[in-house]
Amino acid sequence: MSGPLAKLVSILFLGVLLQSCGKPSHVEGAPRFTAAHITTPGDGAEFSVSRQATRTWKDYDGDGLSDRMDPDIDDDGIYNLCDQYPFDGTKWGEDKDQDGIADFVDLSFAKTKDLQSLASLQEDIFKKLGIVVMNGSESFAKDEWLELHSTLFNEVLMKKLSYQELKVLVRYSKTDQIGESRSDFDSFWKQISFYPNPNHLGNVLAFNGSLVHELGHSHAAENPIEFEAFRSQFFSWSSPSRYGLSSPEEGYAENFVYLLYLSGDIKIDSRRFDLVLN
Repeated sequence: MSGPLAKLVSILFLGVLLQSCGKPSHVEGAPRFTAAHITTPGDGAEFSVSRQATRTWKDYDGDGLSDRMDPDIDDDGIYNLCDQYPFDGTKWGEDKDQDGIADFVDLSFAKTKDLQSLASLQEDIFKKLGIVVMNGSESFAKDEWLELHSTLFNEVLMKKLSYQELKVLVRYSKTDQIGESRSDFDSFWKQISFYPNPNHLGNVLAFNGSLVHELGHSHAAENPIEFEAFRSQFFSWSSPSRYGLSSPEEGYAENFVYLLYLSGDIKIDSRRFDLVLN
């Protein structure tokens, strides 16, 4: 749940690779790019990221954004995670049912009937909101898919969010987890990633709390002036939970959840707010 500034610092100085995936062999899998794939594609221009010009990164599509941060490396309008050929701007994957979702992540072409039965939810979210929700190296549970659909179309949330800063929502496995993050919004990739969280097992309301928290980060990205106003008074603000204590970014997102919870507009596990409720 790190904020944009912390994410940028980790990219520039620690070389941490942002989440992405390449060409899976089936819809349940989502192999990720390797550092070699990211830094040596084609003949992309290089540019300096230091004053001494001692380090250069690839910019495959020449848009001035390093491939390590670029959500669409080949500039074909398809976000990397949903692009079966992320380094080829002439193709992005077969789409047999013409629903705009490449078959390799389309639940209609999943191996099991249980996943196929959820394809209508995936298609509805994409067609109406422009967001691809997908199973990565791990699958969302059925109740999580249902909760995702319900929450993303929540009337109050849809009045607050345009979803212009959110394009991909994906479930990863433990092996893909970076640090202790259980969920993460990446403002560069416009992506929410979910990782294994024992609090979510059999508890869809806890899962929904994490989802709305990450939507709070998306709301901050859509409303930078509002976020900066919150940042300016963060140290005099009382957080409703432990999640909101670490930074203005986390505080803003947690306040977003708390106000919606107090108004009754969303349902989450109330134990999230144990600082103020207990």
